[in-house]
Amino acid sequence: MAKVGVISWVVFIVFLAFYSGSLNTNAQLCCINHPEWGACKPGVDDATDGRCWLKCIGGCEKGGICKRVGKKHVCHCYC
Repeated sequence: MAKVGVISWVVFIVFLAFYSGSLNTNAQLCCINHPEWGACKPGVDDATDGRCWLKCIGGCEKGGICKRVGKKHVCHCYC
């Protein structure tokens, strides 16, 4: 019986480690601009089948837009 308890705790700890890792990935994707993805076109890349939207929706449930930053447009993932 003690082995079952130990195994359960180990499985739980491993789950938490993977879960917190996925949260960190989302935190690096959401709520920020992504100039590293290159320039985007407003009205095209932020449509539901556009490049910005598709890259953002994988980790940010609200998707993303093509946003003007300075003199160019870049993808921005919603929070």
